[in-house]
Amino acid sequence: LNQLTSSNKVAGSAIQLGANGAIANDSGIKVSVDDETIDINSNSIRLAIAPSFESFSPNGSNVNFDMSETVIANFDVLMVIKNGLVLKQVESNPADADEYLVSRTGGAGGVSRVTFGSAPAATDDLRVMFFSTLS
Repeated sequence: LNQLTSSNKVAGSAIQLGANGAIANDSGIKVSVDDETIDINSNSIRLAIAPSFESFSPNGSNVNFDMSETVIANFDVLMVIKNGLVLKQVESNPADADEYLVSRTGGAGGVSRVTFGSAPAATDDLRVMFFSTLS
């Protein structure tokens, strides 16, 4: 490719691209992005997400904690931190207050919900780290 000059080019129509792929022939090659998790900014591709933190207020009896938003699809692996320690995310049946599962849309109004196997203590410092879209 370093040897191509203005008279030695490959026409865009000579490149065969899949009809439903992320790369399209748009008078030259174009990359399609979803503009939700990946976007094009000033001709560069970047992640359109950023880490966010949220605190929960345990009371010793609640096992369900609704987040303030719905986490991005396919980014529902959250990091829950209790008293400085990272807890274990499971797919079903959390065993105790050190294990949790995530329902991406199971909270009130469709927000994401974190559910523990047993209620964290009222004195626990409980925080969640997740990916949120850039605003």
